[in-house]
Amino acid sequence: MAEETKAEECPVEIGEVYWHIGNSGVKFRVIDEGFGPTIEINTNAFSNIDQTLKIMTSAGSLQSLIDLLTKARDHQGYSKTYCHAALTEEESDRIRAEYLKEHPDLEKACEVGA
Repeated sequence: MAEETKAEECPVEIGEVYWHIGNSGVKFRVIDEGFGPTIEINTNAFSNIDQTLKIMTSAGSLQSLIDLLTKARDHQGYSKTYCHAALTEEESDRIRAEYLKEHPDLEKACEVGA
């Protein structure tokens, strides 16, 4: 079992995930600010933070979110992915490359600054 985080060591970042959405994005972080786990959600557009939401919770309650996300991940039969869906940058790059293979005439239009 890991040692308990001391208040003077806070905040401690446990981890983060960034989802890219066009010129915007959402960052999910789990941190410890001295009161147990805190879920922090930041939205941004053009590198400017728009909104921040902090949810102080417990390890047990995090498990309920893990269970929900696992169930959602394992669900079969989702409809087609929305063209501007929030994706990890890796997934966004992969989907873009697949699309451009199917539509090579759009390569120039998809270049930055075109």
